Amino acid sequence: MFFLFMAFAMALLVAIFAQQNMVPVTVSFFFLQLETTLVMIIVGSAFVGAFISLMLAAYKHFVQYRVLRKTEQRVEQLEAELSSLRKKAEAQELKKPEPSEELKKAETACV
Repeated sequence: MFFLFMAFAMALLVAIFAQQNMVPVTVSFFFLQLETTLVMIIVGSAFVGAFISLMLAAYKHFVQYRVLRKTEQRVEQLEAELSSLRKKAEAQELKKPEPSEELKKAETACV
């Protein structure tokens, strides 16, 4: 309900703004000349500015998305490498021979 009320209030303000700015103006840009109302120039400029802002934000979002994907792939690669190294370390721990009886006797004799 609040959104509907705000939309109605905004539409009313735009209508009042348009009514007060119906003055015809001539816009010159290099060799082009365009005659239109002031409100069309203002609203058109606002839309062009919003479009440019949207395109810049979309580009920034796209770049951040690519960096995030590359980072996630690198994390997966490093996790796989870590897992592999842990398995190798466990395998080496299992292969480590127990000290022989003779070595144990020699160690106790030295002490």
